[in-house]
Amino acid sequence: MEHKGYIAEKPVPEIFRQIAAARSTGLLRLSSEQFTRAVVVEDGMPVYAVSNVPQDQLDVHLVRLRLLTPQQASDVKSRIEREHELPAKILELGLLTPDDLDSARRDQVARIIQSAMLWRDGEYLFDTSARVAHDISVEGSLEQWLLDAGHSVTPLLAREILDAAGERFTPHEVSLSSLQMSPLDGFLLSRITTPSTVDEIVSQSGLPEDQSVPAIYSLFASGLLVAESDAVAPAAAPPPVASGPTIEEVRVDLTRTLSFYSNADHYEVLGITRSASSADIKRAYYSLAKKYHPDRYHAESDAEVRENLEAVFAFVTRAYDTLSDARHRADYDREIGANPTASAPPPPPPTVATPMPAATPAPRPVPRPEQPAPAPRPPASPPPAQAPPPPLVEPEPTSEPAAAGFDPAQLAEQLFRQGSMRLEQRDVLGAIELLREAVRMAPSNGQYHLQLGLALAHNPRWLKEAEMHLLEAQKFEPRNVQVYLKLGEIYHTRGLPKRAESQYRAALNYDPLNRNARKALTDMGIEVPSLTGRRASAKESEKSGGLFSKLFKKK
Repeated sequence: MEHKGYIAEKPVPEIFRQIAAARSTGLLRLSSEQFTRAVVVEDGMPVYAVSNVPQDQLDVHLVRLRLLTPQQASDVKSRIEREHELPAKILELGLLTPDDLDSARRDQVARIIQSAMLWRDGEYLFDTSARVAHDISVEGSLEQWLLDAGHSVTPLLAREILDAAGERFTPHEVSLSSLQMSPLDGFLLSRITTPSTVDEIVSQSGLPEDQSVPAIYSLFASGLLVAESDAVAPAAAPPPVASGPTIEEVRVDLTRTLSFYSNADHYEVLGITRSASSADIKRAYYSLAKKYHPDRYHAESDAEVRENLEAVFAFVTRAYDTLSDARHRADYDREIGANPTASAPPPPPPTVATPMPAATPAPRPVPRPEQPAPAPRPPASPPPAQAPPPPLVEPEPTSEPAAAGFDPAQLAEQLFRQGSMRLEQRDVLGAIELLREAVRMAPSNGQYHLQLGLALAHNPRWLKEAEMHLLEAQKFEPRNVQVYLKLGEIYHTRGLPKRAESQYRAALNYDPLNRNARKALTDMGIEVPSLTGRRASAKESEKSGGLFSKLFKKK
């Protein structure tokens, strides 16, 4: 039996999801122009794949893994007539051991499957009668691949699939510990506390629909989110919710927690041991996120409570960002001299006994505000590594950063450029992720902090983190007027007129004729020296070739 159609009408992740749900066996062929990727499926799971895409070929992949040099790969290719003869010839020449070659081939197959899921145009054909012999099989996580690839589905298609799947969706926490979620995935999942429609989830997230709907679909495709009608009913009714603490108890709890966090390492912030697994880290983060997320008191008029919630959540977010990434966690462990075999749990932060009450969350994107209290030490930059050999063929276009192996400064610069390009294209979330990584790798570069601050300032919910990065940029580039102007704008937006005035006046100290700073102060009702006097002073200064006259000429 054959099933065929167009990828533009049914995205590849959805094809794989439906095949897995039906536990089908057969051959899925995906074609786009002259390129084809074919995936062997057994009992609903992809186990083998072949491709005629140049970048998918085994010799290119072995060079990418640095198991062969470009010269060795070219030499072995010249000795064969057909592509399937390559593994045997590599073993015959003694270039790799059988175990190393098998491992590389499984990695190659997994890469072909993952790349196939990202195709957005072309045709598909699934033949359930086809049986293909193969000498190796992969055992990758289809759920993880679907979670990662689901974001590539267009918002329109994602919405159509979700609308057809059910009216309301609810988390399926059984799969939580086995998958690695992005910050966006984790944030959206944390927003869904009761069965919700797609529109309700989008509204609660505060994200644009073209970003949130594909992410909701990726959660659904991976099984982290299920239609309410498919969810398993709980065995017993949940216990009644206890009454929440008073606002005074919350204020005391936040003050004590901030005091504890200001001198705690990332493990102590999350309340886990140094030997905690990735699943332990994830569970600890979501537990704290539910308690200290700033949305808990979005309607509370107490400014101190709101500020302290944002500061506490900033500590939690930074700890999770560092420890959930294996490389960053290793760097951090080396920096603090952590013993991974330690088993004694760290002391928990002091809190009040009663839990914080839940509230209906307001629209809010992925928040990463920074705290006013001293921050935990950032992870150290990875050591420089030898640059990888050039690929045999021109790589396929990709939005991913360069592979590991570059000097950290070079990789940080590449991430910065890609993030800046994303920002120009109005892909704010994509820009922020790339710029955050650039800042982590080169924390002393003022331009990186500045660009990240400008990106974060696009959303009022991220102004506190934007402020932190702009203040960092100010340390490294104290004469950069753009930093003062943006900080003044942020402080004015946050209702802090004195701080805004200070930043605008600082901008005028370096650029006395700056129209943006002068207009901002005037709009705030603050008197500033007239431009007439400034221009006269500039003309007088021009005779002596002073800096002021040069600034005036630029205007």
